[in-house]
Amino acid sequence: MHKLIKIILHLFFWIIYCLLAAAISFELEEGTEYVLRHREVFVINLIWAILAFYFVYLFGYRFFEQRKYVAYFGIVSLVSILLTSLFYSLYAYALDDFYTITPNLYYTSLPGTFIIANCGSLLKGFIAWFDAGRIQTELEKRSLQHELESLKSQINPHFLFNTLNNIDSLILIEPQQASASLLKLSDILRYMLYSTEKPTINLSQEIKHIENIIELQNLRLANVDFVHFSNEITHPGIQIAPLIFTPFIENAFKYVVNQGALPAIEIALTNSNSELSFRCRNYYDPQKQNNTSGTGGIGLTNVQRRLNLLYPEKHALQITKENNTFEIKLTLTTP
Repeated sequence: MHKLIKIILHLFFWIIYCLLAAAISFELEEGTEYVLRHREVFVINLIWAILAFYFVYLFGYRFFEQRKYVAYFGIVSLVSILLTSLFYSLYAYALDDFYTITPNLYYTSLPGTFIIANCGSLLKGFIAWFDAGRIQTELEKRSLQHELESLKSQINPHFLFNTLNNIDSLILIEPQQASASLLKLSDILRYMLYSTEKPTINLSQEIKHIENIIELQNLRLANVDFVHFSNEITHPGIQIAPLIFTPFIENAFKYVVNQGALPAIEIALTNSNSELSFRCRNYYDPQKQNNTSGTGGIGLTNVQRRLNLLYPEKHALQITKENNTFEIKLTLTTP
């Protein structure tokens, strides 16, 4: 949703709130002079509502989005109790001539705070629903084009032919290794063809796919230290979009050059709380033209577009080219 529309929705909500507050909380039969005479009460009530609304809007809604309903209602209830206690304490201290604080008044105000807080979730949920519908529509419109691009990126012919040639050279001298390599190639092709049938897969499956690619690429490398893969994942059950890292890894193998210092390719995966971090660094020859124009059969622009569609406002992609080093840093916010 466009930022301007979001601002208009927020302004519309608070205009409605102010009108209702004036109609319910103040004695309008005395005219607007009553509101002006007690404007400090109106301002305090507005701040009270804003704090309740935006705490749930910014922080509490994520629990509802993750279907942690007990935690959500517990947090909203606790916030309602704390804010009601805080502001009635403020009334008792600063406006004791306006309000006579009674337990009955306190308990009748709790539901109002709770309702205002949940309005934050309603607005946040509406925006999320609208964005999800827009993205789904856009995905459907681009499905045929993306399907062709996806097939190109999944089955890299250079990788396939090189791997088959490497396995062929092993058949006579290392038949067991050749057989194991064929099984890994079969796993890679099966994963590439069928993993995209689901919107998300377990991170452990993606990690296994990366390990298979590295092992098969090592068949043509003289040194096993040429590639270093660091896996520091503590929650392998995280759900991610399939093949989200593959284009960057293919790009690294396609354009890497041996500078003498090993490893020539470094790949790392880490996670912290709800963030998943991927880093891929390789040496390359900056003198060659267009040596980073493609990433595994599709351009970097298409990779970024896919990230924008699958992880709107939930990813950060940083591409760095410094001297003879090309580095990708990708951070995803996962459920």
